[in-house]
This record gives sequence, structure tokens and C-alpha cells, in this order.
Amino acid sequence: MLWSFYNLVKINLTQREIEHAAHHGMRRQVESILEGYKHRGDRKHLPQEEWGNHIEAAISEFVMCKVLNVHWSGVTEMRAVDIGYTDEVRWSPNHNYNLLLSNRDDKKKIYWLVTGYHGEYVVQGWAYGYQVLRDQYCKGTYYIYPKEKLRSVEEYYDRN
Repeated sequence: MLWSFYNLVKINLTQREIEHAAHHGMRRQVESILEGYKHRGDRKHLPQEEWGNHIEAAISEFVMCKVLNVHWSGVTEMRAVDIGYTDEVRWSPNHNYNLLLSNRDDKKKIYWLVTGYHGEYVVQGWAYGYQVLRDQYCKGTYYIYPKEKLRSVEEYYDRN
């Protein structure tokens, strides 16, 4: 189910879609454990939170691919691009959160913010990395970009 309201896109996934994407998130967590990967940045997560974070982040990538009508590969390689060649997805369970980037993120990429959990998501919008990675949005090693400044899905298609 897909519908647009005030430039936001709300999407509810089916059980099969959730299971499909969640499986990829689970695989990412297992690979992270086996490879000894440590969460980057200064945000602190409990080890048990990483399972849910990997699963919901993978589901949010699936959501974006569904909205953009592109194939989601569900790749698990570290640093692989989430969608196509340039699009990355950031996820938060909280609809009030803003887009959060790291000082390691690429200015040339597009970053989407997807919020929600348990199969009910909202595509808040997107921004170019160069718009976000500016001094005015810098908070330590992170950049916090107001969700009110994000562009709509419609603007994504009109950008070329």
C-alpha cells in the first residue's frame, strides 16, 4: 500500500516483504559478528540492539527500492551502496528524527531518510550529501539535517 500525503510517502509492507528484508538484516548482523565489526561513530548501542538496527535498516532499504520501483539486491558487503550507484538510506524508528550523516559520508551521494518500524514506514525525503555535510549542521562527528529541508520523492524524479 503506497500513498502520498504532504510530500511524505507512507508504506505498509506485507508479511512476506518484511520476512524477505529482515532476513538480509539478520545476515548482516551475523557477518558483522563473525568479522568482529564494531559499530562506528560515537553513538553507543547495546549489542542486542544491533540485531534490530540491522534488520530495520535493511527493511528501510527495501522500502526505498519499493517506492522508487527498483530492484533491491539486499547486498551485505560493508560500505556497499544501498540503492543503485549513488543512493544511501538512513533509518530511524522515530518519525520526529532528522537526517543524520557522519563525517565519513560521501558528499556526492543522495541520502534518504526512512522512519518507522514493524512494517509501517514513512519516507521523509532525501538530500544530497553536499547539502548536509556543512558546518552549520555539524554536531561533533555527525551532521544533523532538518527533515523539513528534505526533498520529496517527486523532486527526486525531477532532478535530471
